[in-house]
Amino acid sequence: MKKLIYLCVMVAGASFAQKNSVNISTAEYDQLKKSGQLNAGTVYQFSDLVAPNTAKPNPSSQKNALCGCMLTLDNTYTLAMAPNDDGSSSYIQLPFSFDFFGTQYDSVIINNNGNISFLAPYFEFTANPFPDPSYNMIAPFWG
Repeated sequence: MKKLIYLCVMVAGASFAQKNSVNISTAEYDQLKKSGQLNAGTVYQFSDLVAPNTAKPNPSSQKNALCGCMLTLDNTYTLAMAPNDDGSSSYIQLPFSFDFFGTQYDSVIINNNGNISFLAPYFEFTANPFPDPSYNMIAPFWG
């Protein structure tokens, strides 16, 4: 008898746990949302979204005629810096001058912590505000 009750509870729980799934377009979803008709228990799957491209590039393939972004590495290829923690590259000469807040720079330093500096390498975290004239760097991942 206990097994029968357990089985009934499990079947009932599984049936309540299943959510209704509906295939609709994003336009239909927007319309339902605007009219307040979205059902909280429904899983909406969009039929008009493009799946992400999961193809991996083949390094031996020819360049893409539209892009030509990947160039074959030759004997002149070097890393900006060796893999390390809190290290930086030496000065990297730019083929142009770069105006950064009114100061012209023609070389940069790439730091392993995800930033580019101009006057000195930055190898440790310092909580300086942006912009700070004494701490010139480009930090796209600063948070």
